[in-house]
Amino acid sequence: MSDRDTSAVKKGLIENPKKFLSKNILLVPSPTANLNCSYLRKFDFDLYEGPKTTTYSGNIDRGNLLAYYLPWGENSGYHVVLENNDTADIMFTAQLSGCAVGYIRASDGSGAVRVSHHNIQTANGSTDDAAMKESLDFAQSTLHRGDYRTTPDMYAYYYGIRQKGMISGVSWKFYRQIVKQVGLGEFTVESVAEV
Repeated sequence: MSDRDTSAVKKGLIENPKKFLSKNILLVPSPTANLNCSYLRKFDFDLYEGPKTTTYSGNIDRGNLLAYYLPWGENSGYHVVLENNDTADIMFTAQLSGCAVGYIRASDGSGAVRVSHHNIQTANGSTDDAAMKESLDFAQSTLHRGDYRTTPDMYAYYYGIRQKGMISGVSWKFYRQIVKQVGLGEFTVESVAEV
């Protein structure tokens, strides 16, 4: 564990998320959901300089970076409500390899946002894209499997960053990072976008 590496991750995400995610890959751990766990979790990250990309490998439930974590579960859906308070400024999802994510902003001007992470499967265990689209029909913005997994070696990560100093009620911004696995433990950044 490196406090310096974890601090670099937090600083990069808060100060300029698109720039940071364009040059760095965060391998956020992806444990399945534990119903007894809080959505607020502690993280740390270790730096690995690869020949093509800088990678930060994450660890959950240790370290000093407090962030919201939206887990996944087989044939399940989870959500977290992000509010405008000083609890945490960052939200991570587990790695997306077939799941869908979406969010909806509160209409009361509070700046709160509900983010949902769904993994719905068919009877034979395949991703049920139609069911996930229907289950996220309420969302103002979504990211589905077909948006990021165009080949079997493509994955996505979904981040929420709370913007401090915003005058309006909209303070959480969301980003998706699409990565491609090019070797054992080696990835390249394919694209980054605010969603």
